Amino acid sequence: MSVLTYPVRMARAGWGGYNSSLQRQPLLTKTLTAAVGFSIGDVIAQLSTEPRGSYNAMRTLRMGAFGLLFAGPLQGHVWFNFLDKARACRVAAYVASVSRTPGSTPTAGHMRSRAYELHGCQN
Repeated sequence: MSVLTYPVRMARAGWGGYNSSLQRQPLLTKTLTAAVGFSIGDVIAQLSTEPRGSYNAMRTLRMGAFGLLFAGPLQGHVWFNFLDKARACRVAAYVASVSRTPGSTPTAGHMRSRAYELHGCQN
């Protein structure tokens, strides 16, 4: 048995839990992830660039609040959901153009309407 077996299993379990949380409560998960990520990033930045003894806890709290109030809900959730939908609609538009070309399969029209329906795209 490898020395890394236990850490790998723990990492997989953690990743699975995170993905499960994303499915159940995406906004909360993204918001908390951003808050923690911004806070940890600020701690690392301060400890690696500032002189010893000059750690600024308020700065870390502000960065965490930025992640909690802006980056997580607006950028991480709303903006990326918008981009995912826009990309899906571009794919649906491409499928629609293929379905209008001579020699296309009869299922292409069904694929187009189903793609538009799934992603709420404008026809």
